Amino acid sequence: MKRAAAVVIAAVLLLNAQRPEALGPVMQLTFYIHEAGHLIFSMFPQFIYIAAGSVFQCVVPIVAIATAWRKGALFSACLGGFWLSYNLFYVAMYAKDAVDMVLPGLRGEIHDWNYMLDELGLFGATPLIAGAILTLGILVTLASAGLAVLVADEEV
Repeated sequence: MKRAAAVVIAAVLLLNAQRPEALGPVMQLTFYIHEAGHLIFSMFPQFIYIAAGSVFQCVVPIVAIATAWRKGALFSACLGGFWLSYNLFYVAMYAKDAVDMVLPGLRGEIHDWNYMLDELGLFGATPLIAGAILTLGILVTLASAGLAVLVADEEV
């Protein structure tokens, strides 16, 4: 049953890799964690404060993966890997939007990725950077699914 669940989760993630908004409730949680990153790092310089949203939304699942792994809960760590891959898909979508800035909800606020890429002089590399983040998300999804299939019987 766990193997089937891992394959279904991976399939849903991969089918929605370029449109993470299709997974509404997960996107809401992701958005709140992203915004918490900004809040937690609000006392830091502007670049760090802005980068903290995308970084924090990926760090939280990494902490969950590490915690599960350390406790020997390998299948649970794989579920954390799926969560991380979703966050990478979300970040890739946000980074890709740096040029057009059409994602809803910005309401005149600074677009994190537009600001960061411009500050780093990498605005022209936006498609390459967004594509690299998307590819990393796909690799994390595949690795999580593969490991989940291998360890499915090792946990209760």
